[in-house]
Amino acid sequence: MDVKHSVAIRLARETDADAMSMLLIESAREFFPEFSSEGLARYIKEFSPAPIRKRIASPGYRHYVATIGSDLAGVCTIRGENHLLSLFTAKALHRRGVARALWARALDDLMNNGVTEVTVNASNYAVPVYERLGFIRVSETQDVGGIIINPMVYRVVG
Repeated sequence: MDVKHSVAIRLARETDADAMSMLLIESAREFFPEFSSEGLARYIKEFSPAPIRKRIASPGYRHYVATIGSDLAGVCTIRGENHLLSLFTAKALHRRGVARALWARALDDLMNNGVTEVTVNASNYAVPVYERLGFIRVSETQDVGGIIINPMVYRVVG
């Protein structure tokens, strides 16, 4: 499948919350083995459908979804002015350009709002992905209540 031509990106709706939650939680279970059981439980609670619906309705968040047909292919969430809260794609679509397309859409919106720097707390698994997108590490790996993060930043050039 040629993902670049079949992926559509739009702002999320509250009706997307169940599918978004499933993607985020399945990804965490598979790709975050370094999280403690308490950290994973906190993550699952934060990214269950009800909190996602609440954040979609909140002006403090901007959620993007990538779809291929009617299937959810990926999720990107910006919190506040400039924090990338999440960027996930379905496992079958890893390294197919979905995350890059989601990030490009979000970054375009951020730049249109005058943002010059975007932060992210990357999982160990995602550090190389974010580096390919232009993020750089700004701190050592940290354990925040059993959730392992790698603080990174993207600086808009030009």
